[in-house]
This record gives sequence, C-alpha cells and structure tokens, in this order.
Amino acid sequence: FIWSNVSAGSYGLTARAVYDTGSTVASSPVNITVAALPLPWQTADIGSVGVVGSASVTNGLYTITGAGTLSGAASLAAMLASPGRFRGRKVALVLSGGNIDPLALAEIVQRGMVRAGRLARIAVQVRDLPGSLARVTAILAEQNANIEEVHHQRAFTHLTLQDAEVDLVLKTRDHAHVADIVAALSAAGFAARVRSVDPPAPAPA
Repeated sequence: FIWSNVSAGSYGLTARAVYDTGSTVASSPVNITVAALPLPWQTADIGSVGVVGSASVTNGLYTITGAGTLSGAASLAAMLASPGRFRGRKVALVLSGGNIDPLALAEIVQRGMVRAGRLARIAVQVRDLPGSLARVTAILAEQNANIEEVHHQRAFTHLTLQDAEVDLVLKTRDHAHVADIVAALSAAGFAARVRSVDPPAPAPA
C-alpha cells in the first residue's frame, strides 16, 4: 500500500478487514506524522518571527511560506537544479525579504547579466551616412541579438568627420554569442569591439 501526495500533519491509520460474510474488523489506530519536507530537507524559522513559516512539497513542487516577503525561491531552485554541487556540504537558505529595494535588486540582476554575457555593450565604427546603422542592425538581427539601447556618438570621439561611433547595448545568450556578433560585424567591414565594464573612479586625494 502506497499513500502518496500526503499533506504534512499528524494522522491516525487503521486497517480494516472485510470477510466474505460481510462482517468487518478494524485494527487499533497507528499514529504517524508526515513531515513537511522529505529527508534530508528541514524547515525552521530563524530567530523571533511575527508569523511562523512553513514548507511543503507536492508532486515535486516545493512551497515555502515565510514571515514577510519571500526571497529564497531562487536559491532553493538553484539547489534543486544542481544537487551534486552541494552534496556533502552544509547549506542554509536564508529567507528574508522585508527590506528588499527593487531598484537595487534590478541593478544586481543587470550586473549579473553583464558578467554572464547575457547583456553586452558593443562599439561599432560606421560611416556617417544614411543606411549605415540599418546595415549594422540587420547583422544583429541575423545573429539573433536583441537591441536594448543605441547611442550615436559624433562629438566625443577622435574619429574623422565622415565617421561616427555607435554604442549598442545588446541582450545576448552568452560570451560566445557576443564574440560571434563582433566577428560578424568585422566580417562585414565594421570596426567593432566589446566595451568592458568601466573601471572604478579613483579615490579622492
């Protein structure tokens, strides 16, 4: 007998036998407790909380409720996706989200995308003539790069009067994809390069 998809809690189980004559007999109840999470997972509040948290799993779907805004789902998903990376190590998931600044969170996500090659800034030298930018964007479309920002630079550059520099912020797949984009632009006759992250400003004297 397999009892699956059982919610966490305490239960009393009895076995009942039915005879051919129709009479029945029941066993004494056996008390069992179903944990919220399968071993070795554990759940516990850290410190004094206003609302007691909980955790459960149903059909492989983990549901976590904390005291306040939940921000541990991403870290839990990372552990479930790569269990071998954490095997044999003591790992704690901190669930805390009451003071999250959404603007700061957006900055963190963007910087992470840059480091992962998912967001790239490319400088392309073009002739300052109608249609030049259209040729560049056509190549980007062929390379499946999504344009996030475009800045046409004419004044703050050492290029000749006939040339301009276009700064492009692109959504890409990874660093290899960025390299392919630069190679495709170069093959088409454009001087293209990846702009690295700006160095930190020097400390005041």
